[in-house]
Amino acid sequence: MILTFSILVTAATALAAPHLHDTHLVSRALAPGFDAAAVTLSPANNPNLCLGTLDPPGNDVALYLISCDTSETFWGAWDIQPGNNVNVRLSGTNFCLDAGLPPKNNGPAKLYTCFQVPQQQWYYTPDLHIAITGGNQCLDYEVICGLGGCAPGTRNCGSSNAQSWTSKAVSPPPSTGVQIHLNGDTTKCLTPTGPYSNGVPLVFSTCIKKGQTGASLQLFDINRGAGQIKATGSNFCLDSTTQFPPNGQGLKLWTCYSGLPQQNWYYTGDNHIAITGGTACADVRREDGTTFQVWGCSGTDPQQVFTTSAQS
Repeated sequence: MILTFSILVTAATALAAPHLHDTHLVSRALAPGFDAAAVTLSPANNPNLCLGTLDPPGNDVALYLISCDTSETFWGAWDIQPGNNVNVRLSGTNFCLDAGLPPKNNGPAKLYTCFQVPQQQWYYTPDLHIAITGGNQCLDYEVICGLGGCAPGTRNCGSSNAQSWTSKAVSPPPSTGVQIHLNGDTTKCLTPTGPYSNGVPLVFSTCIKKGQTGASLQLFDINRGAGQIKATGSNFCLDSTTQFPPNGQGLKLWTCYSGLPQQNWYYTGDNHIAITGGTACADVRREDGTTFQVWGCSGTDPQQVFTTSAQS
């Protein structure tokens, strides 16, 4: 059976998993941001059901099998490739398929913030099993059953049809992006100082009208809550170099990688952009009014309040 062979082979693969500080390795292993090659995952014997959730993505949000054609808002596109996946990410978010710790028989399938941890590393085998890399647990769609039907979870890998998953490519909705302003000043927009590339600094400069040269460079994908802040239409994200940068550290663009703490931001209800799990917030240097940097979070500092608007 192909499954047994695949899981034995991937035990060695797990030992070679890259570390976050090994950027040259991570760039080959981690999926980018919102992947145009995202797929839905369905039971092999029922392609009309898709793995996902109707609830907003978040830590410990349970996953279910939901009609792929539901008219409700449905989170069900995944970034997964054949073979070993450092993460199986809910496309367009910073939440990943998680088996809990430790992965166990009859454990639930859920979402959790993406990290390079064993319970989020999956191997998509040639015989359509989604197995914990180096382990003996597989994603099974008949784990938690009740009057309303069955929910997916993990079980010991075997030949059951309930452990076979097919994938179907989907097209993510195009993002139009928004402009980011300092404290409601819609005349100034967050802008990279050059073409998208690793290390390009960001500053606040005069907003460019829609359709004019350079206007697209002032658009960003940003949502309330935790996640990456991406330059619209690119694979470059807002990056603070480390999760705990010093005051005055300049902010830049860097290739988007799932699970990097320095790219995981929290856009708060009072319009602060904070490093998730850290103590620093995005800030505009008061002395020049343009430099985009980080500084210790302050709830009353107007240099740390950021609003958004559609490009006009």
